[in-house]
Amino acid sequence: LLGELLRLPTLQPGYRDQRSHKNFLTCLQVSRDQVKTTLAEAWQAKAPLAGPPQLSTAALVAEKYSRPEWNFKF
Repeated sequence: LLGELLRLPTLQPGYRDQRSHKNFLTCLQVSRDQVKTTLAEAWQAKAPLAGPPQLSTAALVAEKYSRPEWNFKF
């Protein structure tokens, strides 16, 4: 679905190697548990969230993600 919804970036880092979104985003050679553990360590996530951060999410939507200049920047 990513390849259908997102355009390829005009500027790409060399390590992307001109790969499609599908090939670039889904070629990890590690397990799901390894990804979760590594992200939790990097983000210093000590305990699971009690629930989604609704207030900060709503603020980001209002201030950024619902704005046309964010979604349609060229």
